[in-house]
Amino acid sequence: MKFDWKKHSDKIMSISAVVTAVAALVVAVLEVRNEQQFQKLSVEPYIELGNTGGEAIGHYAFLLTNNGLGPAVIKSATIYVDGSPVSAWNEAVHLATDNDESYPSTLSDVSYNRRIRAAETVEVFRISDYSALARSFHKEMNADRVQYHVCYCSIYEECWRTVYGKQVTHQPVSKCE
Repeated sequence: MKFDWKKHSDKIMSISAVVTAVAALVVAVLEVRNEQQFQKLSVEPYIELGNTGGEAIGHYAFLLTNNGLGPAVIKSATIYVDGSPVSAWNEAVHLATDNDESYPSTLSDVSYNRRIRAAETVEVFRISDYSALARSFHKEMNADRVQYHVCYCSIYEECWRTVYGKQVTHQPVSKCE
């Protein structure tokens, strides 16, 4: 039996139209997914932590820099000395150096929901004189006795945890505590 194309041409055209429409829909859905992924990547923050200090610059400083493309929304920041959380930088200095002397310092607020713009650097903590205390604290920071943990999110609520210690880590997390 021979198939009569002319007799069934309207059915063939209808089936072709449906197949074409389904293919177009699949392509459109894939394109929207790619566009959403691109939008997320185009505003992804990337927090880096580090410290600096020395006689040449005359002070010690701990820095937080957003080297990503979009703003970072800080959700938490915690200082640890020997694995235990401490409430403030001054407490961390005194515990890490076993020294209670006073020293000139400045702090920047890195608190809940603070936004750090792309390419922005925040001087989180500074000991204004590079004294024996500052040298000792700088050494303890680099020896991993003192750690600084920051959890932050993008404007799309994708989150990461960055830890400054002997091994600097940067890991995605489902959410910040």
